[in-house]
Amino acid sequence: MSEAFRDISPEAPELQPIISGLFAEYAARYGDYFPAMRKWS
Repeated sequence: MSEAFRDISPEAPELQPIISGLFAEYAARYGDYFPAMRKWS
């Protein structure tokens, strides 16, 4: 078995569905767990 690793930016278009899915999973799991952090976003 062979593995390949790529160094890509978090803004890369091919990564957006994965990032969106992770954020959706986090929101579903934890909701608004860190409301104080919104002032920095």
